[in-house]
Amino acid sequence: SERKTFCCGAGGGQFWKEEEHDTARINVTRLDQLMETEPDTIAVGCPFCTTMMSDATKAKGIEEQVQVKDVVELVADSLKRSEPQEEVAAPEASETPLEES
Repeated sequence: SERKTFCCGAGGGQFWKEEEHDTARINVTRLDQLMETEPDTIAVGCPFCTTMMSDATKAKGIEEQVQVKDVVELVADSLKRSEPQEEVAAPEASETPLEES
């Protein structure tokens, strides 16, 4: 919901600057909140979020535990899984045994 969202920090310029004295990096704070749900994957919607969340997982040493993926990557992965398997070709007419009359 609009009232409960919290940016990764890049939209507010945190991508290009250091944190204020005695404050936590906003992307690490956001990651801490996300990790409360024990995700295997964190879905993000913009390239800045991808970088900010990836940097936070590296800073916390959990980059092997949780993946950061763009929503488009998740959709593409889903489409790949739902593609039909290769069908076995029907035998050629010359390969079909003839029935005896």
